[in-house]
Amino acid sequence: MKAPFKKTLIGAATELGEAGLPGSSKFAVVLAPIAQKINKSGPFKLSKVSEKYPYFSHLLNWIVQEKIPNLPDFSDDTKIAIMSDFGGEHQGARFNTYSFLFLAYNKVGPFEKKVREMRKKYGLLTPYSEFAYKKLNAGARSRALPE
Repeated sequence: MKAPFKKTLIGAATELGEAGLPGSSKFAVVLAPIAQKINKSGPFKLSKVSEKYPYFSHLLNWIVQEKIPNLPDFSDDTKIAIMSDFGGEHQGARFNTYSFLFLAYNKVGPFEKKVREMRKKYGLLTPYSEFAYKKLNAGARSRALPE
């Protein structure tokens, strides 16, 4: 009986023993897992940062070059998003904080879905409000925080 589909090379090789060929026709196939590109090693140069950019851009460029040995590998991604948050600009603040999140924008769907589900579960979807650090002890936010 002929198979209704085209055999793969491996599929054909598995039938060599049935072909009546002289000698041993056994074979072994070793499949290694596909290596995921997770990190890329430095040093990194943000070559697009020129003199016309503000001081903060140059500072970030220096930090990336001198202090960060690895960064996520986005070479297979089509779009990259950089999100930031700044804190400490209110009166009485003792520190300024800067945080950045780099992510593959074309893979943000599962994250957005989970955030939407969590906000709906804890009543934070309407009215939509941010998770401000100074308001984390407030009702629904404090209940949602462990999740």
